[in-house]
Amino acid sequence: MTVQQDEGIESETHAAAPAPTAHLLPAELSIIIPTRNESRKVELMIACLARALGAIRWEAICVG
Repeated sequence: MTVQQDEGIESETHAAAPAPTAHLLPAELSIIIPTRNESRKVELMIACLARALGAIRWEAICVG
């Protein structure tokens, strides 16, 4: 998982399976998550997405 911060925006990228080049592959799916007044639930949301999306390479962009 990679977390990037830029001007109040956090982005997490998840690789489907551990592989030497997994971090070089672009996400197949980008999900925008509005987090205003919901910061306590973001970790749970990310965990649920990771379980549901399984082998898909995806990234979550959390915007406050």
